[in-house]
Amino acid sequence: MMPASQEVEIHRDWVTAEVKPKETDRDIYFTDESPEFTLSVSNHLDADLREDSRLTWSIAVGDGYPDPYVREHLEIPVPANETVDFTIGGEQLAFEGHGIVGLSAGGMGGPRSDEPVLQKSTSNSYNPALSFSIWDREHYDVIHRQPKRTQELALLSSVAVVILAIIQVSIALEGLLVGFVAIILVISGYWEVGNFERLLNP
Repeated sequence: MMPASQEVEIHRDWVTAEVKPKETDRDIYFTDESPEFTLSVSNHLDADLREDSRLTWSIAVGDGYPDPYVREHLEIPVPANETVDFTIGGEQLAFEGHGIVGLSAGGMGGPRSDEPVLQKSTSNSYNPALSFSIWDREHYDVIHRQPKRTQELALLSSVAVVILAIIQVSIALEGLLVGFVAIILVISGYWEVGNFERLLNP
């Protein structure tokens, strides 16, 4: 299961953005990691976003709508009708729980001009763009990996018991076979020396 991602409207439908993990095969992060994410910003206007345009990204951990513990402002001079990728993140995920990468902006100046500018956000509010799970490694081992190892050991033990039983049965059958062969050899010996008839008619 991949982290949940959704497109966010930064300012109406004129500027949109989405966030994806840099490592696309990751669905879990750990508290000792500082992952990076790809932020894709799309400018749907017919004018370039001014060079001092800024978007605010944040990271929050917790249930519901937690307050962000990381907030950064990023300059996003995106050309008209284009999408540009930026790298965000690099902050340690210091807490266990439900992680969220949020995006926000404070508004846009001159949206219909030749030089629209996106202003940074000044509040802690955000629009969730990406969510994922964060675990402490030891806790994750106890909850997920150790039970799996226990199941594997139980399976190996069951296989060993079956193999031992097969060996024991084989040994027992081999003993019966040896006894049967010995009886046949004894009877054959008596037959050859003429004692078999005396054995039957003493």
